[in-house]
Amino acid sequence: MRGRSGGTWLALASMMTLASVGRVHAATADVPRAVWKLGRGVANVAFGLPSEVARHTMSTTTDDGNSVGESAPRIGAGVLAGFAWGMVRMASGLIDVATFPVPFADNRPLLEPEFAL
Repeated sequence: MRGRSGGTWLALASMMTLASVGRVHAATADVPRAVWKLGRGVANVAFGLPSEVARHTMSTTTDDGNSVGESAPRIGAGVLAGFAWGMVRMASGLIDVATFPVPFADNRPLLEPEFAL
């Protein structure tokens, strides 16, 4: 009986989490553009480097390499490319943080996608 109640609580917690994500998405329309730009900048400074390294490393290793000898250089290239793009994303975040009260270019992101997460 306890196993079922644990699964029920897990399902309930999952549904509540999904509902809160939907509310956050709906609430972003009410956030002023300057505050959104500040949040984007802080997120890109904090998570830009690790997320870009992970993204580029995964994208280079999912190519058609079959052997370990083919995958190892791709992993290294992905880490280097991710490090470079992570630095660019962090610089973009610093620019967003420094200029969030100044509305230029309609506060559009400097890099696409807006967040690296």
